[in-house]
Amino acid sequence: MLRLFRAYAIVDKYRGRDHVCFNFFVHRREKPLAPYEELLTDYKSMDDRTRAYAEGFVNELLTEAEVEELRSYLGDSSELHTEEIKLPTTDKYAPYGALAVGGADGFIVLSEEGDHHLSVSIWAYFRFSEPEIAPTVSSPLEAFPDDLPEDLPF
Repeated sequence: MLRLFRAYAIVDKYRGRDHVCFNFFVHRREKPLAPYEELLTDYKSMDDRTRAYAEGFVNELLTEAEVEELRSYLGDSSELHTEEIKLPTTDKYAPYGALAVGGADGFIVLSEEGDHHLSVSIWAYFRFSEPEIAPTVSSPLEAFPDDLPEDLPF
């Protein structure tokens, strides 16, 4: 019986941030591990957009063997946590690969160099809980100093 998993690791320090969570996923799995009708509840009744996201979501999940490969790849650098997804799943999350990234979040492509090779392309998605971007302001003018130029376009 096919078992699929979410996998993540929490890294103590990354880019000056504490306790950053990395969500691992299979990037662009070539073909589904089973027919989508077996993996997704109500698959045939989904609209096109929901179906595309749901297919992407289950294609990014890891098999038991892929989890063990990833665990071996990571070694002692971080503890890998997993969550088994009950199949067929009703989850219809957007796949990580569909997320726009930049600023507070991004992807890391795991290398195939070194002693550990992965049988599939595994990426990691991360998001900083407190992004290093401009602070939230209630008015655009609060973000500027008091000596504003007279010719602002707004």
